[in-house]
Amino acid sequence: MSVSASAFAADVPATDKGAAAGKGIGASKLVVDGSIFCPTYIADGTVYTRSVTNMPLAPNSAEIAKYMPTLPAKHNSKNISTFLNVSAGVPIYIVNSKDPKTPRVTVTCPAFRKPSPSLRNVLFSNDIPLPAYAQPSPSSDGHLFLYDIGTDIIREYFLMKKEKDGSWCASWGGYYEHMSTLAKDNYACQLTEGSAFVVAMIGGPGLIGIEEARHGEIRHAVGFLVANARKGVVSWPAKGSDGVDTDPNAPSQGQWFRLPPSLNLDGLKLRPATKLIAKAVQKYGGFARDRTLGCHMFCGESGFVEKQRTGVDPWTKGGDLYATYKIAKNNYDVSDFPWHLTEWAPVDWGKPQ
Repeated sequence: MSVSASAFAADVPATDKGAAAGKGIGASKLVVDGSIFCPTYIADGTVYTRSVTNMPLAPNSAEIAKYMPTLPAKHNSKNISTFLNVSAGVPIYIVNSKDPKTPRVTVTCPAFRKPSPSLRNVLFSNDIPLPAYAQPSPSSDGHLFLYDIGTDIIREYFLMKKEKDGSWCASWGGYYEHMSTLAKDNYACQLTEGSAFVVAMIGGPGLIGIEEARHGEIRHAVGFLVANARKGVVSWPAKGSDGVDTDPNAPSQGQWFRLPPSLNLDGLKLRPATKLIAKAVQKYGGFARDRTLGCHMFCGESGFVEKQRTGVDPWTKGGDLYATYKIAKNNYDVSDFPWHLTEWAPVDWGKPQ
């Protein structure tokens, strides 16, 4: 099921709108340093926006739901079992390489990596468009996502860091071409090559966007980092897994889940951030895209990029989202997410035959 962005577009400030050089509907409606979530959701019409109302259930769905709340305690002794990581969220930079003013940087990878010629050409070269103020996520994964509306290519990097000489190094990454025709050409939202999250899917659209949080509605499935995942099992649309849990009721990476369509979320009295996520999961579902060997973790779009334009990171003290979602210790505690009520699809649900 596809989602209309009309309600979002009406509320976008005039200063955030503007002409963008690019081709295709998805690219042409985005602006440099704009948003892939609003006014146009870049993955509309893909697996990220399919309805889960009639999703079939795995035979062990109830057992997975019982197992999920117990997973974090196996890997840490903290009281927070699930949180929304925004202080170390993933930055998404939207650039236009056709603009001669766009800076170019050199990005390399470690010597032990052996990228293919195409991966080296797209990800690891001396001609990568990147703003001078760019920085990766301060989390241990060091993610940095880059959408070039000039070439219609999205690049997603893992363990990205800036060197003293101004060049960059990334441990690994992946890319996809033709983002503006994503729904037609790549319903599964799989990267052309490489990976930033272990599932090797385009990860940016699965984040919780800043503008979505402002409007109180996430318009797509939510990817999250699971405390651990089933060993040796990959569920479409994932292409990879690093789970090490041998319990048959551990979720597989890429395996879709939902909250029951009939569940009254208002009656659960969830925290504001938890309810925001739960509403999306009830309508579009969610899936594990990586593991933490710690807590379950949802990820928000980093506020660093917006701070360059406005001077304020909306997720931190003084920002509007900080006030709306009651931040605690720079992370949103969403341990009240009702994992015990989740329902899980069979492995490979929806995979084309």
